[in-house]
Amino acid sequence: MTIDNTKDLYNESTKRTFLEEMLQKGVLSVETTKSYERIFIKTASQEEVTGTDLNQFSLEELEKIFYNFNTNNRNTIESYGRIISSYLNWSVNIGKAKINPLAELKPSDFEKYLINQETYITNSHTNMKTNV
Repeated sequence: MTIDNTKDLYNESTKRTFLEEMLQKGVLSVETTKSYERIFIKTASQEEVTGTDLNQFSLEELEKIFYNFNTNNRNTIESYGRIISSYLNWSVNIGKAKINPLAELKPSDFEKYLINQETYITNSHTNMKTNV
């Protein structure tokens, strides 16, 4: 099975090689590679701005990406962090990066990247639910 090549990724050949290798080794399923690809699509704009691949980002640059994910769910941001970290680990292993700046972070460290936005439900929303 191959990976969808229709989306724009920064340094696409490297990321596609990563995804293909992980798929071939059985580390990732086809569905999981799609999740990874979605994250790489989200990081592409920041990579474009800096003119460097994610695997060359400093911790500060990676933090900008985490804030830009604009999520208020801890599991989501941790998952995104694991995806990016796995790519960084792979990059280190093949010599495309010197270090993985995320390697020392603990799951609780990702809490600071959460966006605290409150969602309000109005009476009209409640009435719409009860009238259905």
